[in-house]
Amino acid sequence: MEEQQELKGQVSQEQIDIWKRQHGSVLAIKSNGKICYLKNATKNVASRAMSFDESQSMDCAEMLLNNCWLGGCEDFKTNDYDFMSIASKLDEVLKYGEAELKKL
Repeated sequence: MEEQQELKGQVSQEQIDIWKRQHGSVLAIKSNGKICYLKNATKNVASRAMSFDESQSMDCAEMLLNNCWLGGCEDFKTNDYDFMSIASKLDEVLKYGEAELKKL
């Protein structure tokens, strides 16, 4: 049986279950032996994210990280190298599912 390596910032399944009850879903981002946990963005946070233009993508990613943060390794917030390693994944907090629009 393969042993799972613990990541810096990893929390218990019990904590994840608590967050799921509070926020509906929990997202995990892993990089460089570290992990952080995020909730989906609220409507207000999503609206703020959409107000950033393309040249402000890092500012937008930082805003999403700070507003959707549940826990995990603080290095993602304080270390540029760790932040940059996850920045491209942060838009995932804006995804809620697929909708279908059909003209009747």
